[in-house]
Amino acid sequence: MRRWAIGGMKVAAVAAAALLGGCATAWQPQGSFYRTEQTRLAVQSTPPGEVCVNGRHVGTTPATIALQYGREIERQTRKVSHYRAVPGWATFYTIATFGFYVPFGCAATDIETTFTPRDAFKENVFAIEIKADGFEPWKQQVVCKGEETQNSVAILNKK
Repeated sequence: MRRWAIGGMKVAAVAAAALLGGCATAWQPQGSFYRTEQTRLAVQSTPPGEVCVNGRHVGTTPATIALQYGREIERQTRKVSHYRAVPGWATFYTIATFGFYVPFGCAATDIETTFTPRDAFKENVFAIEIKADGFEPWKQQVVCKGEETQNSVAILNKK
């Protein structure tokens, strides 16, 4: 008798968890897209000079420059279902089935979407050049990979 009671309690607990928890389908890939990402580049030089990014003048050192590029974002969706009470029919079904009716129904109520950043970038390589009169130009290539900031310190050599 005791084993039956313990087994019945386990079955009831599993049934309650299944009925009250809800359910969802597996995540389905829905393609990807590129979102604009931004990294701040802080540039300093001795002596101060003109800063060019990809051949375009952007300021004089010290400077903070916003570099923009694309980052791949993967989109996934899944259907989410929740169990909800059906009060109008609950009493009728409970009486008609001699108390075996469970007054819950499963209905697909929402589509859940997730966006996951990937480590794939485009147009994220920048040519930095600093020029000052009487000094050799200083050049560096900067590759951005989603970081918030990057720093470049240049010491220019006399001609």
